[in-house]
Amino acid sequence: MDDLNRSISQEIKSGKYFINAHQWYANKFVYVIAERSYMAIIACCYISALLILGFYYMKIDPLAQQSSYLISLPDITKQYASIRTIGNVNSSPQLNVAKYMLEQYVMQREHYNFTDMTSELAGDRNFIKMSSSREIYLKYKNYISINNPYSPVMLYQNTNRVNVKVTEVRLLKLEHNATYSRAVIHYDSIARNLITNKTTTTKMAANINYQIDNAEKAIDKKRLNFLVLGYNIYKIKPN
Repeated sequence: MDDLNRSISQEIKSGKYFINAHQWYANKFVYVIAERSYMAIIACCYISALLILGFYYMKIDPLAQQSSYLISLPDITKQYASIRTIGNVNSSPQLNVAKYMLEQYVMQREHYNFTDMTSELAGDRNFIKMSSSREIYLKYKNYISINNPYSPVMLYQNTNRVNVKVTEVRLLKLEHNATYSRAVIHYDSIARNLITNKTTTTKMAANINYQIDNAEKAIDKKRLNFLVLGYNIYKIKPN
């Protein structure tokens, strides 16, 4: 024990004890922290380089091209601008736009909300009018008229609400000389009684004849015309 104390005392006097303590502390803490900090800096630089290369690649070779079209709004106080994805890069822009417009037409035409429907009767909602031929729109007005005993206004009154969920959009191929296109839209008509909260779902389908501008050519004039020329709905029979 005396030899150990004597050895430590000699190392303290020579300064070797403090040198060894300093070296031990550096190996235990300083070098480890420095090494981890160095690796973190390298990782940050590597990730930053990957992000810069990714943004540069997307700029020179984008996966998708955004196209904007003008949509007329009858009342700007009730509408707002939004950006919505309507297709993926692997599908045709023309088909994506056609499917989107057909879905919107069916959903707005077949949904029922007493407040919206009374506004529709007053002429505040013009999407159906703007997207329908004169004959189709007149049939629609007669259908929702309170003079029609089968009108949704007379059937549902203010006690029911009907939402529409489109489940399938099929665009049919026609002959080359056809002046219109045709589609079949399958949708769920979901009626909910606001008093009992009971929900009933009916499988429906709509046959639609329509015309639509070429989406890619419409980019230049910033306007896309869409018009429904024929419209007929029917209940899908269960298998």
